[in-house]
Amino acid sequence: MKPSWCRAALGAALALACLSARGETEPRPAVTVVPAAGRSGLRVEGIRGSVSIRGGEADELSYTCVLSRNRKRSVPLSLSEDRGWFVVGPGRPRGAAKRRVEIVVPRGFHLEIRAADSRVSVIGLGGDVVLRGAGTEAAVHDIGGSVDVEIEGGRTRIGTIAGDLDVRSVDAVIGVRDLKGSLFSDLRGGSAVIEEVGGAAEVDVDRSILEGRGFAEALRLRARATRVTLDRLERGGHLDVDGGSMEVTGSAGDLTITTNAAVTLRDNHAAIHVDGYGAPVSVIRNDGLTEIKTDGVPVSLEAITGPVRVQGDDLDLRLDDIRGELMVFASESRIEASEAGGSVTIENERGDVSIANARDEVTVRNLDGDVNLTGMAGSVWVEADGSQVVVEWVSLNHAEDSFVGNESGDVSIVFPVRGGCSFEGTTRFGRIESDLAGVELSNDDRSGSGGVNGGEGPAIRVESDGDILLRMAERSEVPQRKGPLRRSESRRDPARQ
Repeated sequence: MKPSWCRAALGAALALACLSARGETEPRPAVTVVPAAGRSGLRVEGIRGSVSIRGGEADELSYTCVLSRNRKRSVPLSLSEDRGWFVVGPGRPRGAAKRRVEIVVPRGFHLEIRAADSRVSVIGLGGDVVLRGAGTEAAVHDIGGSVDVEIEGGRTRIGTIAGDLDVRSVDAVIGVRDLKGSLFSDLRGGSAVIEEVGGAAEVDVDRSILEGRGFAEALRLRARATRVTLDRLERGGHLDVDGGSMEVTGSAGDLTITTNAAVTLRDNHAAIHVDGYGAPVSVIRNDGLTEIKTDGVPVSLEAITGPVRVQGDDLDLRLDDIRGELMVFASESRIEASEAGGSVTIENERGDVSIANARDEVTVRNLDGDVNLTGMAGSVWVEADGSQVVVEWVSLNHAEDSFVGNESGDVSIVFPVRGGCSFEGTTRFGRIESDLAGVELSNDDRSGSGGVNGGEGPAIRVESDGDILLRMAERSEVPQRKGPLRRSESRRDPARQ
């Protein structure tokens, strides 16, 4: 004998058929109600059209089903049971016709649904949800369990999920918001927006457009030929980007980036580690350690408050407003730095080095390239092998001695109008030219020594194979700094002032 709920469903279908046969006015969509005691889930498959499933308070399954082209005409669904799960299908004989189905199940139910070329809505279930679809417009919201989605084409929106989310898509538009658990996603083509993820996140994207905001745990990203935009990585992440581009803003924690894509990092509070090749790297306003290792590209760092480390070959390196210690190890590179608040160390081969307005000690070792240091306020140590070295001090209020050497070319030293030092210089093949009253030259003008501005202060020693030019700066030549002394600078060691 059939269960009572099966007899009830069959009776409702027969009543609808009789009404139609007698030509009576079609009723409103009939509601079929089936007790759900002892059942734990619902499986829906084969229905084309529109399917809406939501959780209710009653311990029963109820549904309405009408044809999509005639929403007042009720048609039956097939309803069966399989190991404690309800199984709902399109029914016969109109199995291929598009339907509009609304199903209410106990809130704690689990759900499995397969759909193609349909609209699916799932709201307010406490169990797990599994969605499989193609060409589907789907919305899954307010789920107490985990969600597993595999979709091809179409558009899927997922929000307010208490459990974990596993989403795999091909050429689909994916939206995820307010996920309490962890995230695993494998996205091929299409685009995705992922917002507010509370657990660990692992995202694999290929030929997509990805926007991500609000990751509470570390993000693991693998992206290929993808445009990536990330904001608020609260605990940083490991980001592996192959082709395309990436921008990261407003993040903290450790950011470890392996890339050959163009990378822009802006307004972060993170320890940044970039290992790249073949695409530009730009870091703007970071409060933390910044390490860049790359080759053959432009690199731009601006407004960095922590230490900076840069390593690479064939770089076009521009550094501005670096407030922590700066260290660069490069070859065949053009290096320009300005507004350096901490100590500076630069080693380069076959390229020019230019530094403006450094407040602390500066060390430069440069082979086969010019060195131009202006606006120096600390000690300087230069070992060069190039056509020209220029060092201009604006202050000698430091205790450390300085050395400037050039094995291949000339050296030009500009002293400030105030502040004293002692000078000693020699040239192997050139001559020393000086307009300083306190410096005496040898008869052949190849050596000289003496005091500058009274001689009280640090010692400056110069060695050159070419000419040495010594002169006093005119007041109009003293470079002006870009702004007032920052609060952090006022707390520096007085010995450095």
